[in-house]
Amino acid sequence: MIEIDFQYNRFTTVFRLLLLIFIFSVSFGHGTYADPMPDFIKNMTEEERAEYEYNVLKNYQYTEEDYQMMVDFYKGCQRDGTSLNYNCECLANEYIKKKVVYYDTISNYQIFQETGDKCIDVVRVAGNTYSDCMRLGEFDERWNQEFCECYANYFAKSYKEYNGNMSLYRGKKTRREGMKECNYNPYRADVEQERRRVESEIAKRAREKLGVQ
Repeated sequence: MIEIDFQYNRFTTVFRLLLLIFIFSVSFGHGTYADPMPDFIKNMTEEERAEYEYNVLKNYQYTEEDYQMMVDFYKGCQRDGTSLNYNCECLANEYIKKKVVYYDTISNYQIFQETGDKCIDVVRVAGNTYSDCMRLGEFDERWNQEFCECYANYFAKSYKEYNGNMSLYRGKKTRREGMKECNYNPYRADVEQERRRVESEIAKRAREKLGVQ
């Protein structure tokens, strides 16, 4: 059943990654394709950019257009799956701040790359992982509530530590580690029982052949 877990989670991981790509390349309209960013900004250090953004925003009065962009972004986030792993209100707030500072010289995907880690919803990541795990429990008793709670919390914690950058390889590695951490038994009870029966039968035949009791 380990293979079922990996195949299922590989599918869900790919699906969610494709959703994110779609979201930030198509859905939100404003800044889908960025204009060239001025050299003086591109050449700033991370600290200098943070200070520059602060100075732009500290006395800025948000407009009705800004609020509408936030609302549109928030609705898109709720609608197309981003909310599976992220807090949409947090993302919308970060989004409009970047758009105010850089307008169309920064793409939606760039904004997400720079701010997404601030908005990871660990509770939702754990909840979705738990639900996936319990669905497998409908077919295999090893995926029970105790195991799934441990497994979901481990995965959510790792997701946060990786800042949401959960590649297929990293996701597979994290799931293996989580299963080990939560004492997952790699053998189903019925499969293990059959294995032992066959092993006992083979040993019995060997003893009979050798005349050993």
